[in-house]
Amino acid sequence: MTHLIYSKNYLVLQRGIIISPFNKKSLFHSSVNNEYRLRLTKEQKAAIVFSNEIKEFITGMQLGDSSIEMHGKDARLQFRQKDFDLVYHFYEKLKPLGIVGEPKNSPVECKGKMFDSYRMFTLTHPYFTELFNT
Repeated sequence: MTHLIYSKNYLVLQRGIIISPFNKKSLFHSSVNNEYRLRLTKEQKAAIVFSNEIKEFITGMQLGDSSIEMHGKDARLQFRQKDFDLVYHFYEKLKPLGIVGEPKNSPVECKGKMFDSYRMFTLTHPYFTELFNT
């Protein structure tokens, strides 16, 4: 869950992103998870440019352990793996785009046993929707 710090004029996410009336990032409240999540505006999504290198990287992720799922109007990328270092490497690769959340521990049950697993999600983006529909 994202922890928020409130002030008169601004709101700070745990990761240090400042949310204020002066920047375009916005939050919405998820009643399902009872937490606040970051949402990009259409203009911010349109401003994100996926280089050929990143597109190839995402294609490689799709051939491996990632998946694309619809989340509202657009799709998002999810990656789950037991190796935290690998998940963190993918996070670091996509982090400069500003569309990926930090990796989180997400245990998986298989045949009655619990196993450590780590996952990360991106924010939704039309490029992921395009990949989902192909």
